[in-house]
Amino acid sequence: SGNLEITTVKVDDKVAGVASTGKDGHFYLTKSKADTDAPITFNNVETTSIDLTKNVAETVGWDTEFTFNVTWKVSIPNNYKFKVTDAQGKEISNNLGENGGSIKIKVPAGESVGKITISGIPVGTVVTVTETQLAGWTPVDKDGNELKDGYSETLANTTDKYNINVYNRYEAKGEWSPSATKEMTGRGLTENDVFNF
Repeated sequence: SGNLEITTVKVDDKVAGVASTGKDGHFYLTKSKADTDAPITFNNVETTSIDLTKNVAETVGWDTEFTFNVTWKVSIPNNYKFKVTDAQGKEISNNLGENGGSIKIKVPAGESVGKITISGIPVGTVVTVTETQLAGWTPVDKDGNELKDGYSETLANTTDKYNINVYNRYEAKGEWSPSATKEMTGRGLTENDVFNF
């Protein structure tokens, strides 16, 4: 179905394997027997994708990365690769496998939104996305209400493309104890001396 783009070819003696990508998902073409005259069979994997968007309350002063853990259990052919791209469509290296993995979203300096897309998820996969909390950043819902347990969402089993929006606001926390020293030359202090800082 659709145009096939060959992405991987492996020939080992009499066994040949070809991994191709088609319009409706990933198509795997393999010899059914260790015989060059054996018929070729297709193993079709219909896939879907996730758009994961990170929103922060105000623009960031520097590139800021947020980490998410992705959990799923999928049965995939050997050497199967999930594809992760940024908002500009540039591919990002990832460690996603049969049980999921971790991914990072970068919100560029001077902006308030970062986005990635995970492609190649077999249809029917139940996906859980959990944010790793970053110091100083508070997870909130779209209305700004704090999520005290952090952000975690399990996606339904569907063929449709998933769209997830995650929100944060920055809150600087800590204590600051100022100290000051006054030095005088030429005379000593008197009880009526007052100094303002």
